Amino acid sequence: MFACLYVCMVAWLQVYMVAWLHGCMVAWLHGHGCMVACLYACMLVWLYVCMFVCLYACMLVCLYVCMFVCLYVCMFVCL
Repeated sequence: MFACLYVCMVAWLQVYMVAWLHGCMVAWLHGHGCMVACLYACMLVWLYVCMFVCLYACMLVCLYVCMFVCLYVCMFVCL
């Protein structure tokens, strides 16, 4: 439980750092200051998190579908 929370926290921090650096770079390239970089970072964090959640949800759905298909095939073959 705590290991999972720790991994989630570390992953979240890494995503935020990458997003913030990305935001800073984009803001710097466009000649904006740090405030704009923070806004970019926030936007990118939510984008990354949404992508990660969607990917994870997709993976879980695929896993469950595969599990049920395998179970159904096994039952059909065995019976």
